[in-house]
Amino acid sequence: MLYILSMATIIFDFDDTLFDTKKLKGDIFKEIASHGVNRTLIKKTYKECRSAYCLSKHTQILKKHDLLIPKSIHKKVAGYNFKSYLFPGIINDLEKLSKKNYLILLTKGDKKFQKTKIEGTNISKYFKEVHVTQKNKEEFFKKTKYPHPIYFINDKESENKIIKKLFPKIIVDKKIRENK
Repeated sequence: MLYILSMATIIFDFDDTLFDTKKLKGDIFKEIASHGVNRTLIKKTYKECRSAYCLSKHTQILKKHDLLIPKSIHKKVAGYNFKSYLFPGIINDLEKLSKKNYLILLTKGDKKFQKTKIEGTNISKYFKEVHVTQKNKEEFFKKTKYPHPIYFINDKESENKIIKKLFPKIIVDKKIRENK
């Protein structure tokens, strides 16, 4: 677990930091493929909506290729056990950290789909604030002020480099826990 000396503001990314998005993506792709869609086309059309992914956008793009995906797929995916996509130990870590720190969840993506995933994991209760943005994450940091120390836990190295450069007082790390 992240070692923090005093009360801190800890800002967490969601996808691929707390939540196994690659596993979810694989499960969604299997679901789409089960309706006769070629995996190459699934991957190609995914790239068109990747920056703010949601299943409804993906199926709309597939419609342009004359593929009709039944609406029942949306209900099935929305009913996934999203808690099972959390990385091991995350609940325990958030529980401990939330007792002595100000936790914020910051995620980029489609608001509705991100909300579905976050609510499905039941982790909102550990965060004082939850922010879903369409903008770059540095925009969030430009507009908000929190007491130091501030930690930003995020898996994307490209975003981390920008945050480190623009906000040198923020402590940036790629993971919540050390590899053992």
